[in-house]
Amino acid sequence: MKTLKLLMLCLLITACTSSCSSDDDSGNFTPNNSLKLSDLEGSWIANSALFTNNSNSTESFDMVANGGEIRYTMLVGGGTRTWIDFGNYQDEWDSQASLSGNILTMTPAEENRGVNVFLIEKEGDVIILTNSNDNFDFTLTGETAVSSTSVTTLIPNN
Repeated sequence: MKTLKLLMLCLLITACTSSCSSDDDSGNFTPNNSLKLSDLEGSWIANSALFTNNSNSTESFDMVANGGEIRYTMLVGGGTRTWIDFGNYQDEWDSQASLSGNILTMTPAEENRGVNVFLIEKEGDVIILTNSNDNFDFTLTGETAVSSTSVTTLIPNN
């Protein structure tokens, strides 16, 4: 149980890491420099949270497809609460969001969580957060995380 909690904490931290870049070459989304923080207000739920090993692109793990849940609620002014549920692990925290172009910065209320920065894309009711400088333990056993890219796709949580 202790190992699972540690693993989930690592997963949580890596899901909200502090640097990102745009390596999404799917062609389905294009950066929108006119995105405003108010465009992100409301409740969101992840329908995918895919981690891909940067050294071995055949190795990937989708937390949502494997039973996990990630939810965000952003209030007017950028106050945000995040929830992560995965197996026996649950966590929630508050952050203050800021947006500069396509860079979303989340500054948590708890300093020990660290500031998280994402490339953000929004098309219609879909938000994509991309981080090509993430880390993830693909063994899910608490081993050292490896360099990975995370792409989290969010839809309205109505």
